[in-house]
Amino acid sequence: MNNFNTDLNLIAEKLVFISGLTRSGKSLLCPIISSLKNSEMFFTDANAENVSYLHALRKISYPVAKFLFKLSLNERIYNLSIGRNLNTRKLDYTSIFKFRNPKIYLKRLKSLEGDAVLKKKKLKSAIFPIMFHDALINPKLILDCFPNSKILFIKKSVTELIKEWIIKGYSGNFFSNPRNVTLSYLYKKKYFLPYWCYKKEKIFFKAKNNEEKVLFLIHNLLKNQHNNYKKLKLKYKNKIHFFDFESLSTDTNIELKKICKILKTQPTKYTKKILIRENCNRKKISILRKKLLSKKIESRLSPFFLNLFKDLKNYNS
Repeated sequence: MNNFNTDLNLIAEKLVFISGLTRSGKSLLCPIISSLKNSEMFFTDANAENVSYLHALRKISYPVAKFLFKLSLNERIYNLSIGRNLNTRKLDYTSIFKFRNPKIYLKRLKSLEGDAVLKKKKLKSAIFPIMFHDALINPKLILDCFPNSKILFIKKSVTELIKEWIIKGYSGNFFSNPRNVTLSYLYKKKYFLPYWCYKKEKIFFKAKNNEEKVLFLIHNLLKNQHNNYKKLKLKYKNKIHFFDFESLSTDTNIELKKICKILKTQPTKYTKKILIRENCNRKKISILRKKLLSKKIESRLSPFFLNLFKDLKNYNS
């Protein structure tokens, strides 16, 4: 691709990638970020996510990954800026009616499009939150493409993750479902497995129950991201901020102050309403409940997987 321009100019630069494992609490934090001053409605982009995964697996080159990643997010940001392809399904978490002030986007439906949009000062200073799964699979690509961006990574109790992944059916045939948007591959012409199981299938098939299958998936995914973060240079690490789900949900006001400082913004008159809607500043889960759930999971694990369960503390602390 040497003869092609793969290094696109950016429409906006202040992107906030709100990340973490599936069911870690991204849907709690995203609307809170969107309620802040100068912040847009958050969105998702499975294409950009999968480009980062494919590059991490060395299935596409860096120039191709960089081009597709920028192209996908540039297009989403431009469309959001002119009110194109808005989600009006009221119950969806990405619906404009879940945004602090839907009138902003309804007004854009009648606005002009074209180069004039790109020259708006508000566009350059606006914060664009993106719900992004597992950003630390390929953090360097993200931060190279958008140097002024931030990654807010949410960690959640492993026992809670295991419980919720089992409920969602992530231990079964979820990855063969046509609705699945996570990169997966066909193993032995029979099983669809997620990309982070690549070349580690034998361990997955040692699992004898849902707890062991889900535990392996979570362990492998967290371990990869933990190791990727450790290898990063300081200039990248300074743009990545970790948050604990329990603290976000129970001590929300305290955590919100930290977030505002990182993003150099502040709450709006809508933020309090969003916090109430999302059931923030809730009661903490009792220590007894945590211990009972942990013991229940441990009772279902064979020695090999029990060691994985204990090892997870190294990657989720």
